[in-house]
Amino acid sequence: MKNKMNKEMKNLTKSMGNWLFKIDFLKEEIDKLGKLENWPIISISTFLLKCQVIEFELKHLIYAFDFHLDLKNSSDSIKRHIRTPNELNDLTLGQSIRIFSEFEAIAIDKLKNQLKSIVTLRNDFTHHLFSQKGNIKELIEDAKRGIVIANSILSKLKELDTIV
Repeated sequence: MKNKMNKEMKNLTKSMGNWLFKIDFLKEEIDKLGKLENWPIISISTFLLKCQVIEFELKHLIYAFDFHLDLKNSSDSIKRHIRTPNELNDLTLGQSIRIFSEFEAIAIDKLKNQLKSIVTLRNDFTHHLFSQKGNIKELIEDAKRGIVIANSILSKLKELDTIV
């Protein structure tokens, strides 16, 4: 029994390590992509990919906060459901922001307006990407503005991750 548990733990650790390596690799590559400003499509791609990273980071923090609060709960009669990564997988950026905003902390309150701004910008951006509304110059300006907001959010999310 003990050997089976050790083997399962080793497999889980290896799986988590591979997954974290993949996530770090993708984040680094997206940052590199964002530094290439010669082609307008790069700004558009970088903005959309950074929105996906924000969505992922929010889901990660929701799980971490749930887990942290559960550990701090000393009650035997009242427990809070810990949302698992699998349960969080299918959430959209907007849904992730709504759940994340349910937590209360000064650092989270400072993020709420930026998160609302990024989801609105991203939604408008994607819905009008191939429409007749706007022109290429506006599209690129929106993407660049979105990248600035996304970078600020990602920086603040990284800080939040260190306090849990």
